[in-house]
Amino acid sequence: MRDADRLLGAWETDIGDPVAKKEVGRARMEFYPDGTSVYITIDGDKRQVIRLTYSVVGDKLLTDQPAYLNPQETRFEISGQFLHLFYGTACVSFKKVR
Repeated sequence: MRDADRLLGAWETDIGDPVAKKEVGRARMEFYPDGTSVYITIDGDKRQVIRLTYSVVGDKLLTDQPAYLNPQETRFEISGQFLHLFYGTACVSFKKVR
């Protein structure tokens, strides 16, 4: 199965990952087959929802959102039930929840 197909579904930050906790806090990412995505940050009872489009090119996740002029490129890897996003030297892990 291609990584683009394995990316589909919902992922939440791995609360046991200190880097994820520091870099993004509690968050959820949802990827849909039509190339749309939702990124949700969770802070207590507050949620911020960001709607995106995405595509996958090799090991790069390209996301585009209205707040940025250019698409963002992030290297990623899927290992078992974990999605790892690499931001420079930091690796943030998300666990598949759906």
